[in-house]
Parts: sequence; C-alpha cells; structure tokens
Amino acid sequence: MESGTIVGQITDSNGKPMSNLLLKFYNTAGWKKRNHQSFPTRATTDMQGRYRVDDVPAQAGYVVSYQRVDTHADNHDDDSKWHKIGFILVPEERKVVANFVLGNGAIRGRFVDASGETFVASSRGCQMIGARSSVNVFALPHCLNDGRFEFTDLAPGSYTIENRVKKHARLMTVTAKTVELAASEVKSEVDVVVSGDPSSLWKMRILDQAGRFVVGAFLRYAKGETMFTSNLDVGDDGLVEFSIGSSFSEVHIDAPGYISARVTLAGRDSNQVIDVRLQRAKVEQ
Repeated sequence: MESGTIVGQITDSNGKPMSNLLLKFYNTAGWKKRNHQSFPTRATTDMQGRYRVDDVPAQAGYVVSYQRVDTHADNHDDDSKWHKIGFILVPEERKVVANFVLGNGAIRGRFVDASGETFVASSRGCQMIGARSSVNVFALPHCLNDGRFEFTDLAPGSYTIENRVKKHARLMTVTAKTVELAASEVKSEVDVVVSGDPSSLWKMRILDQAGRFVVGAFLRYAKGETMFTSNLDVGDDGLVEFSIGSSFSEVHIDAPGYISARVTLAGRDSNQVIDVRLQRAKVEQ
C-alpha cells in the first residue's frame, strides 16, 4: 500500500503556536482499489504547534479533529468531545504540508433548496462540503439532522462555502457562498442553497453481545468502487443518529476490535430504532 507523511503547524489567529493539542486523523474518502480499513490515528503538537504523522495510506482523504492534551482521558474516546478543524487529502506517496489557524469565530445557518425550504443534508453530503479559507484550507461543518450547520474555530478572514470534492457534487451541489468574518465574530442565519439526493434520518443502538454500548463506531457505505466512512456520535441515551441518501439500501457498522456488521435499510421504517449487535473479533495468538 502506498503511504505518505502529513506535517504541519497549528496556530491561533494571532500566530501563536497551539501546543499540546491531541490530534485525530480518520479517513472519509478514498480507499479505492483496496479492502476497506479505517485509519484513525493520533498525534500531539509540540511547543511550536507542529505535528507529524507517518505511514498514512495514500489516495485518501482525512478529517482532522483536536482536543487539548490536558482534557480528561475519558473524553479521548468520546467522539462528541473532538473538534473538527479541517480536511487533508493525501493524493499520492509523498509529504503533505497542512497548516491550520484556529480562532473564535463561527458561521451558523441552514441548507435550503431553490425554493427556500429547508434541505436536510445526508451524512455523506455533509462530508463533501467545506468553508474554504483564503489559503485554500477547508474548515469542516457540523451538520445537524434538521438542516442546520455550523463551522467553528474560525480565524478572521474570508470563507467560501462550497463543494470540496468536486466529483461528488452530484450528491449535494452547493451554490458557493462567501462569508466575511471579523475576529471572534459569529455569523448566524446564513442560508446556503443546495440541491441533491434527499436523505432519511436513521437511529441505531450499537451494542456488544452483552448488551453494552459500543463507542468509537464508524458508519461505512459504498457508491460504485468508492467507499465512504463517518464516525458516529453516541448520545446520552445510547443512540446514534445519521442521515443518508435514500438511494442507499444497506450500510456497515465498524468498530475497533469488532467484526463488521451489515445493516439492511431497504424496507425498514426509519422512525424505528435499529439495534445492531457487534461480535468481538478473535485475536490470533
């Protein structure tokens, strides 16, 4: 498997290095011509805010999230405690430089169709958009299941909300919109016009064979030869929710240390909670 290296620096909007940040990298696009395998890995920024990750599978894209190192250790496996800061593409076997600037600004709004009605983005569609900064780095949104979205940790500057993966624009096509942010400004009620595949909201409980909740699970689904993944946030009630286009009839649930489970969506009522039982993978001695 071809592999590359990701290096970079994280600073605040004043240029101060962000040291002691725990970073997580996981794949959301790619994995063509190989068996699927999730690639969550972590790194920590040094006193200069620099980081390095080696042996990253190439021909794939990675979401970058962070927590502070001094955050309680229990949060390190809680997906809801991670803050997304951007997306990195590793197109081939080489070193990729990805610098990020964090701020206190935010852009909040909702997706609407051409008539102004709320458009609920699927998990997959949400992954394909971003807010492109003036230095061509994409900030990633947090998309809710009611059509709202939020970009956070934004430094002051100009951001264009658009499709970041052009070849997948047919899934959810964004009419590009530019937003100017001042330092620590929060822009609210920003409407972004989109079109694409309508989605349905699904709810699941992901359990082990003893009935305990499984954390750190991934949703996986395919379109042709391209595989997509997204992490699943577990709510206080043990439920995970995700939106997915109506054209998908099945998905897979993966979690480290467990055997992948295939879940058929066709013919099911999306208003009913689906219980998914994962079996532990056998460890070879």
